Amino acid sequence: MSQATSKSCAITDPFSDLPPYRDPQTGFLSHLPTSWVPFAQLMRLEKPTGFYYFYFPHLFGTLHAATLLKAGLPHLLRANLIFAVGTIFLRGAACTWNDAIDAPLDRLVVRCRNRPVARRAISPLVAYVFTAVQSLIAFALLSQLPPICFLYSLPAVAMWAFYPLAKRVTDYPQAVLGFAMAWGVIMGEIAMGVDLFNLECIKARTGLPTASLKGAIGCLFAANVTWPLVYDTIYGHQDAKDDAKAGVKNIVLACRGNTMPLLAKMIIMQTLFLAMAGLLTGAGLMYFLLSVIGAAITMTVMVSSVDFDSPPSCLWWFQKGCWLTGGTIASGLYLEYKRFVGI
Repeated sequence: MSQATSKSCAITDPFSDLPPYRDPQTGFLSHLPTSWVPFAQLMRLEKPTGFYYFYFPHLFGTLHAATLLKAGLPHLLRANLIFAVGTIFLRGAACTWNDAIDAPLDRLVVRCRNRPVARRAISPLVAYVFTAVQSLIAFALLSQLPPICFLYSLPAVAMWAFYPLAKRVTDYPQAVLGFAMAWGVIMGEIAMGVDLFNLECIKARTGLPTASLKGAIGCLFAANVTWPLVYDTIYGHQDAKDDAKAGVKNIVLACRGNTMPLLAKMIIMQTLFLAMAGLLTGAGLMYFLLSVIGAAITMTVMVSSVDFDSPPSCLWWFQKGCWLTGGTIASGLYLEYKRFVGI
């Protein structure tokens, strides 16, 4: 490993007035060998919030499918254990790929300038190889689920590969992120035995029309497309000034900082999608109280409370909003599963 990863290495960057990079002196990463630190940083192991955002849609999908199929708890737990471990490597691969592609831009953004590839602790080639290794591990874990899961995972791979490039060609890269994140819902459904192209057998077991099943899954997916549009837009306010200078495109800059109307529309859309998903499958009261109304309230509190001009406030609400909204949606889905299965 080059001297760029040493504890006291100074990195040449356009922000010469800022302190030089130093490896972490506290926390999880401080206990790792110096040569391991850049790889852990590529995987964002020290920042678990992103993992939760990756994992929640998979959890929603498995809970929704388990309710439809009245699946046993062991089946549900096994699928979620595989997804939980696999998400570590899926997220790691996506972040590593993103950092390798974005290194030239990251060097122009204060918050991102010390990422491993940007500070030249790791070369882009090594980052690409590390992306491939993590992807293979994720696919190996995916092989423990029904074989069709592999086929359904391919659209997600394509979306994650395109995401860092989207920042260069569209003002709405968060929309690409939304579809990539929401694909976890589809993967969760498939893992539990719901094949979107063969719902007749599910229809016989649930007594629900095929159109209702497709509509419910589609609405749950759509609700999870809108969610990242909210939380990543809040997150993106941290870098608005640097992004403008670096030429990075995103919703914050497209809206000229006035993102509140868009966020309000996204919250309304998410609420309607979640409500429709419940109506189409005859969900109970707790689903509507928690997954629908609870999510709407937590999202509204987050958007109305965050200070868009304060990076610490944006980061705080990005982190806390994960559990507030994700937790309420998951709780409502779990209680719905419990009501149907009777555990």
